[in-house]
Amino acid sequence: MQNDVFALVSAANKLFQTTLIKSSDTIDYLKRRGISGKTAAKFGLGFSTVDLIKFFEHEPTSVLDSTGLFVEKYGKTYPRFSGRLMFPIKNIEGQVCGFGGRVLTDSEQPKYLNSPETPIFKKSHLIYGLHEAKGAIKDGKRAVVVEGYMDVISAHQAGIENVVGSMGTACTVQQIELI
Repeated sequence: MQNDVFALVSAANKLFQTTLIKSSDTIDYLKRRGISGKTAAKFGLGFSTVDLIKFFEHEPTSVLDSTGLFVEKYGKTYPRFSGRLMFPIKNIEGQVCGFGGRVLTDSEQPKYLNSPETPIFKKSHLIYGLHEAKGAIKDGKRAVVVEGYMDVISAHQAGIENVVGSMGTACTVQQIELI
């Protein structure tokens, strides 16, 4: 089942990336934050819409429930991240395990939303950007740990590629061991 969950989360990520290209509001947000298209592609950024339900309509509910992509509210199923800029969170091998999602305006709350714990996503066991930074960390024998997604992405875009993020939480022993 774990392979099925990885496959669905990866498929969702590809859909989010395709949707970002069509979302002028999200592209404008990234431009305001100084993020280039090249950097957005490097980190696999995307945008989530309600189309996710239709995209997965033929998948088994038991597997979909294990992805963390949906939430039950008022007896209906909704995409957890609808209307958010999507940050795929990868394991060290580069497999997408989960997501962080950010609203496009600061007036919406919560500003950031992460995937819940799933069979493949354990927030305390992952470091954002480690897959992208592992070469620079190995070469320089040093890692810089910052708080969030945009901190990591901005540093990489500026050429500082040994930067990873704790995803807004205190570093755990498991995260330090990964580094």
